Amino acid sequence: MNGLLEWLLDLERVRLDQGSPALELDHPPPAWVMLAGFVAIVVLVGLVYRYERGGPWLRLGMATLRAAVLLLVLGLLARPSLVLRRERVDPSVVAIVVDASASMAEKDARSGNTDSDRYAAALSLLLDRPPDNAPTASGGMLDLLRRRHRVEVWTFADAARRVAWSADAAAVEALRHAAPEGAQTDAAAALEQVYDRTQGARVAGVILLSDGRQTRTGAADRFVAAARERQAPLFAVPLGSPLRKLDIEVGPVQADEDVFLKDIVSVQTRVLLTAAGAASEVPVRLIDTATGNVLDERPARFRAADAATGKPRGAALEVETSDESDDEAWADVELRFRPSAAGRLALRVEAQALPDEAEKANNAADVIVRVHDEKLRLLYVEGPPRYEYRFLKNALMREPTVASSCLLLDATASFVQEGTDPIRAFPVSPGELSTYDVVMLGDVDVRGDWLSPSQMAMLVDFVGQRGGGLAFLAGERAMPRRLAGTPLERLLPVRLDRAAPPPGGGPITRSFVLSPTIEGRRHPLLRLEVDPTENDATWAAMPGLYWHAPVLGAKPGAEVLAVHPTESAADGPMPLLVVGRFGNGRTLFVGSDDLWRWRREQGEAFHDGFWLNALRYLGGQARWKASRLWRLEVDRRVVDAAHAATFRLTARDPEAAAGLGEVSLRVDNAAGEPVARVRLERRAADRPEFEGALHPSRPGMFTATAEIPGAASSDEPPSRTITVRPFDPERRDTRSDPAFLRRLTEQTGGRCVEPAEFATLCEEIPDRSVHLSDDLTEPLWDTRLALAAMIALLSAEWIVRKFKGLP
Repeated sequence: MNGLLEWLLDLERVRLDQGSPALELDHPPPAWVMLAGFVAIVVLVGLVYRYERGGPWLRLGMATLRAAVLLLVLGLLARPSLVLRRERVDPSVVAIVVDASASMAEKDARSGNTDSDRYAAALSLLLDRPPDNAPTASGGMLDLLRRRHRVEVWTFADAARRVAWSADAAAVEALRHAAPEGAQTDAAAALEQVYDRTQGARVAGVILLSDGRQTRTGAADRFVAAARERQAPLFAVPLGSPLRKLDIEVGPVQADEDVFLKDIVSVQTRVLLTAAGAASEVPVRLIDTATGNVLDERPARFRAADAATGKPRGAALEVETSDESDDEAWADVELRFRPSAAGRLALRVEAQALPDEAEKANNAADVIVRVHDEKLRLLYVEGPPRYEYRFLKNALMREPTVASSCLLLDATASFVQEGTDPIRAFPVSPGELSTYDVVMLGDVDVRGDWLSPSQMAMLVDFVGQRGGGLAFLAGERAMPRRLAGTPLERLLPVRLDRAAPPPGGGPITRSFVLSPTIEGRRHPLLRLEVDPTENDATWAAMPGLYWHAPVLGAKPGAEVLAVHPTESAADGPMPLLVVGRFGNGRTLFVGSDDLWRWRREQGEAFHDGFWLNALRYLGGQARWKASRLWRLEVDRRVVDAAHAATFRLTARDPEAAAGLGEVSLRVDNAAGEPVARVRLERRAADRPEFEGALHPSRPGMFTATAEIPGAASSDEPPSRTITVRPFDPERRDTRSDPAFLRRLTEQTGGRCVEPAEFATLCEEIPDRSVHLSDDLTEPLWDTRLALAAMIALLSAEWIVRKFKGLP
């Protein structure tokens, strides 16, 4: 019956069984108008039907039908409607924003949380239901908030994503499967999106569950303004520990790319310990990656920082704490070995992992060393046949890796000059001089007739342009005093004391032991023992020296390797072993001629070893670079995977680059497999320089080798090795940052709360829901029932008239 009536009334929204709908008029006239109209209709109809034919009952019935028609028209003009009274609630909305970046996958072992990560902790706060409950059961924050608010759950990394929420199990699982994998975190941008996309809703507050660690922080002005305007403050729940995770990181590793066979090779690295109190020392090993052999092992000794000064306790020079946090300590470790075979040697420096260390991939770093088995060519010029000359000359002739030419200036014309390749005069052309890698000047007067000004200029170019090595061996007669005012003084790594009197006087009876500096203890020139401790002991036990040449001090940029233990120069202890650079070459100053005394009670090993180290340091890399027509350089040896390494290839001879518009680099991994190719473009038409960038896609150790069109097959192509570190901003620093969250919340009028305060927070957020009228109205004046009633009334009167024979 209700269905028929609803059809007659054309009801689309109102249903008669939903409640008690009321009849209302959309345009109700005043009561007096309705009464006057009713009276007028009755009077008018009465007057009209008073004179109709027929009996009184017939006239009364017809008058009633006509009056009903007129009253129906009058009623329809008032626009009657059927109204169902209802109310709706505009709910209060709370947006829960959960950080789903990769840093939320951290387990904070140092805070005792090793079972679950930060994202799991956020879900526990939201859901917190026992595992044996039904899937639809919920608890925690979500359950508390849904009692008073409509809850929207969002996840974010660099952008916000709404998670459709309902009480069914599918929605719960969808939230659980939103894994923390975001590569970037920008809470400000995500919150701005949440506020924008909830426009029109009655937002009572936004709750942010995050560790606060940001990798891409945008401006917070817009979302702060929206929060204040809408009176919807931000509340934050910090998750995770503000302590750095326990970690050991090795790198970068530094070593000479080119060394001689059986050299003592130094491999240096820095070991970073996070959670400085976790260990006092960690073993570090140097491993040959091809064979797996351990070449050396040393402890990385850490020191705790002093609370007052922030500096390491103790006198260990190799340890320091990080400026960022007292929770870090650094240890510089030097590993040494002697290569036993020539060729390419891939090395790995590896620190032993700590028991609770989560990230172990960064406990090792690689480096490549090329071992050469080549002869150095030496030109040794000496004045008188002093003791140093005699012993040094013999040592050079015994050394199979050195080809020597010794020129004794004070010898007679009939004297047969010595060395493996004897000569009778100093080279007169750059071509002759360029056959040598190192020139050593003993106690010689460079102003004498054996060396012309053009030969001095040639020697300057030999060091500065070609990259050769030059050593100055002090002597009582002339060196280095007679260098003053000559072009060679520029090459000397020390400043001359022109006011010092010439050597002379009585015999010297008091000896001194050379004192290595901190730099000298680490320098390859002073490496006589593989073990650094034994090396220090060897230098301390060396026989004493007697004479030294006074100087004012080292030049800027020069390194003082050893000093006189008691004598002073103008700016500190008297330097006796000093190395410097001039242009492309290296220089050395030896301030005593008594080094031959080191043979006493020690044998030849240390005396000869020192001079061999000196020759290889001065001439080794210069020889390798000079033998190559092209030089390849890289702006950084260690690069993150997200950054580029820029290579520059330069031709020593501009004609070699003529006609080349570009060259390329072949990039090989640590196993020697090609993995990439880099195009180097010419920087300028008039310059023999080519440049290009390598954008590494993965971490590892890579060697870039130049492929130059037209280069002779006998020329060794230049190459450079770089180490690419993993770049993951989310993993680089995984400490929580509650201070950042506090700043955000304070700007919006909210606050930070601890997870234990959740219940208080849920009660604190006000209910902003409102009750609004939501009546359903259906018009009745144009319905099927109104039309049917009108037709029925008019038809009834017409039928009565026809039946009674009335006009």
